[in-house]
Amino acid sequence: MALVSLKPMLALTIFAGAYVGLGLGRLPPFRVDRTGVAIVGATAMVVAGVLDWNAAVAAVDARTLALLFGMMIVAAYLRLSGFFGLVTTWAMRRASTPVGALAAVVVAAGTLSALFVNDVICVVMAPLVVDLTRRLGLPPVPYLIALATAANVGSVATLTGNPQNMLIGSFSAISYRAFLLREAPVALVGLGCVFVVVWLVYRRQLPPALGAAASPSSPSPAPPPRSSPAGSIRTRSIARSTGSCSCCSPGSSCSPAAPSALASPTPSPRRRWPPASSARRY
Repeated sequence: MALVSLKPMLALTIFAGAYVGLGLGRLPPFRVDRTGVAIVGATAMVVAGVLDWNAAVAAVDARTLALLFGMMIVAAYLRLSGFFGLVTTWAMRRASTPVGALAAVVVAAGTLSALFVNDVICVVMAPLVVDLTRRLGLPPVPYLIALATAANVGSVATLTGNPQNMLIGSFSAISYRAFLLREAPVALVGLGCVFVVVWLVYRRQLPPALGAAASPSSPSPAPPPRSSPAGSIRTRSIARSTGSCSCCSPGSSCSPAAPSALASPTPSPRRRWPPASSARRY
C-alpha cells in the first residue's frame, strides 16, 4: 500500500525534473541535451515502476513517428535547396514599411508552419530574419518574437503542423481536409492577434521607415589609386629641385643616391652548389 502511494509522488518528481531539464535545455550537473533529458525521464519512469514496460512500448505511436520523420526529411531538403530563404526574402522585399515587414514575417511563418513542422520553420527562418532585419536597419527582436509566435499559431491549421496534431490525427482518424476546414479559421484569427499584439508591444522600437541599409546591393566605393614607385621617385626629384622635399631635415640637402635607393635592388647572382673547388674528383 505504501509503494502504491509513493508512485504518484515518484511520477510527479520525475516529471518535474524532466520538465525543468527541458526548459533549461540541459541538466546542470551533466552534459545532456533536451533529447537526453527526455530519454532519461522516460527511463526513470519505467525503472521506478510508475509505468511498466508493455505500457511504455504501447505509448509509442509508430505512425506518428514515421510521419514526423518524413516531414523532417522533406523540410531538410527544402532548406538545402534554399526554398525557405527564397520565401522569406520574397516576403520581406514586398514590404515597404517596418510594419509591413512585421506582417510579412507573420504571414510567412504561419503559412509555412501549417505546411511543415513548426519547429523546423523556427530553426530555419530565425537566421534569415536576423540577417534581413540587419540589412534593412530594423531591430531583430520584434520580428523574432513574431516568427516564434506565428509559427506556433499557424501550425494549428493542419495535421502536419506540429507533433500534437499528428497524434490527434493518428488516434482520431480524422481526415486532413476535415481538420483543415475546422482549424484554419482559428489559425487565421490567431495570426491576426499575433500581429496586433507584437505591434502594440514593440511599436516604439519600430522606425517610421526602412533604414538606409535596405539597399545591400549598392556598389562599394572604389579603392584609391595606388601610386607607382617611378611616380614617387619623379615627385621627389621635382621636390628636391624646388627645395620643398619633405624627406630631409631643414637646412640639409638630399643625397643624390636617394632615387636609386628607392629602386628595386639588383638580385644577386645565384651560387652554384656544391662549389667547383669542393667537387670530388674521381
